[in-house]
Amino acid sequence: MKDFLIRSFCLAAVILILAGYNQVLKDRSKDEEITKLEAQVTKLQQEKEKLSI
Repeated sequence: MKDFLIRSFCLAAVILILAGYNQVLKDRSKDEEITKLEAQVTKLQQEKEKLSI
């Protein structure tokens, strides 16, 4: 019974770690996409300012 509990705890720990790691990867991907889009917006705003001068 003790062995079963230890294995169950380890399995739960691995699942939680993998889920947490997956969430970190998603957050990084979103941050990279936001940074990329912000750069595009800045570039387009600068081009718009140049055209309106």
